[in-house]
Amino acid sequence: MVEVDVVRLEGVSGSIAENLDRVIASLIKRKTEANDFDIVVVQDASRFSRAGAGHSAKLRYDLERVGIQVVSALGHAPMGDFGEVKDALDAVVAKQQAKSIAMGVARGSQSALESGRKAHCSISPFAIDKLYVSEDGRPLHVVRTNYADGTQVRLHPTTGEALDRYGRNQASGAPAHYRKQKHERVRLIPGEPAAVEVARSIYRRYFSDKVGYWTIAKDLNDRGVPSPTGKGWSLSTVKAIIDNPTYSGRGIANRSTMALYYARAADQPSEAPKARRTASGRPAQTMRPSSEWIVVEYPDLAELLPADLRLLATEHHQRILDDLKNGRESTARDKHHGSDFLLKGILKTVDGQSMTGRRKGRHGEARYYAVSKSLSNPTSDKVARRMVPAEPLEATALYLAKCLILSMPGLRDEIAAEYKAAVRRRAGDGQDREALAAEVRRLDRRIAVALDEFDGEDESAVRAKLAELKAARREAAQRLRAMATPAALSDSDVEKFVDAVIDVQVEQAEALRELPAAHLRELLATFIESMTVDLATMKVEMVARIPLWASGSAAKASEAMGLDCTSVYKAVAEAHPLASAERRLWFVVPPQRLRRRAA
Repeated sequence: MVEVDVVRLEGVSGSIAENLDRVIASLIKRKTEANDFDIVVVQDASRFSRAGAGHSAKLRYDLERVGIQVVSALGHAPMGDFGEVKDALDAVVAKQQAKSIAMGVARGSQSALESGRKAHCSISPFAIDKLYVSEDGRPLHVVRTNYADGTQVRLHPTTGEALDRYGRNQASGAPAHYRKQKHERVRLIPGEPAAVEVARSIYRRYFSDKVGYWTIAKDLNDRGVPSPTGKGWSLSTVKAIIDNPTYSGRGIANRSTMALYYARAADQPSEAPKARRTASGRPAQTMRPSSEWIVVEYPDLAELLPADLRLLATEHHQRILDDLKNGRESTARDKHHGSDFLLKGILKTVDGQSMTGRRKGRHGEARYYAVSKSLSNPTSDKVARRMVPAEPLEATALYLAKCLILSMPGLRDEIAAEYKAAVRRRAGDGQDREALAAEVRRLDRRIAVALDEFDGEDESAVRAKLAELKAARREAAQRLRAMATPAALSDSDVEKFVDAVIDVQVEQAEALRELPAAHLRELLATFIESMTVDLATMKVEMVARIPLWASGSAAKASEAMGLDCTSVYKAVAEAHPLASAERRLWFVVPPQRLRRRAA
């Protein structure tokens, strides 16, 4: 073999299917474009995937389709009739290995918490350092985190002299952190004096001066005070500091979990709760009942806040903990689904910042759009804080959508022609049907051989392969049945269908304002590719597009007819002269129109 390249996934969990999916997709793309390799070598099966036999089989199948073979350096066996069964067994063993590691980590972490060898948090909060002491209580060193980039510095416990710096791993780019030694215990102590004073000022402004999060964040940004993230102070950052009981001397461990297999618990680890998966593939954060919490006291932080603030902060933190005792799951659902701001998620500034709805007036009757960041990361920049009247923008966007909908009848002939072609493609020809029939027979033989020669051992592993074969057979049979009994649609049937769909769209255009706000937002998102406002000049530019009609009445009707609505309208939109070369239409809303809210 000739080594072409090396792919390292340091610090990435092989138990998260999405982590491997992205890598495999990049390898497939490289194979199809450059075709400069044929084999992927992994150390062993556990380094290929730990997400189970089904996921491992899927990855291997995707690679084999483009001519890539997977070879394990350890435990490799030449592929035979039942080589796929061994691959499935290896994948099962790899997942069990990951679960065993997870249980050991959860058990050790719980033991360290109960014995006081570990802090309640892996990353110390803003303005708080970690003091490492020996078993007899002798201070060894202090570790301070640079929150902006995640790096750390190790300090002398008495003089504060820098002993070591931990930057980033040159190979992976991940921050390189100090590793706690077995004989060390961890305590949280006040951090850098300047940062401690910032934390105290936040509590003073909130509890004594009765100032809100927005004003506190704005003042800190105006003064140029570095934030924990290095990106400016936001409302959420200020709130997180005020709501954190660590600043009153108490840390709460086991308050939530994002465990994949096992969570920390008394006596022995408990199975991770069933939770929805985030976009990254990890379980969403789930709040745990208060009976599973572990309270860690930090005497060194008891006087971080002045006495008058400490009492108010302690009461505030206790109220928050009381509210969480019943447990809840953190979600990312849209809390404003019924909002009447129609351009929510569409309107942005020229530099790409999202704009959100905001109300003014005694009863909130005046509606505006403002930069989201100007509300969460407040500054004194008056241009960034400008608000755009909502009514004229929405009226213009709706007028644009209506014009495009009413222009759809001009596309009628092309849409009808595409649907007729789709009907013919769906029926197929004799050669296509014979090829599918042969594929069904081949899969039947493979399933029969696997069942006849199976000796009863390793049932769970073989079952996965049989399920894969049956799924492929079912798909091929369905396609064959569809070709054998094509939709009985004449050209006149297709013509009537297209007319009916266009009539529905035209009727909607005539009464757009009568639709619910959520439906209007979906409609505008279909017809508007982008909508930007220059806050300095208050000029708005919209880029419209001819929609593909991949949803709604056209999609439902097409599905009932057994047709692919998306491909039909994609072909029409790409070919129609109204769409021009880039299939876009530009509109400009002059500033004077925005000043006439009643227009």
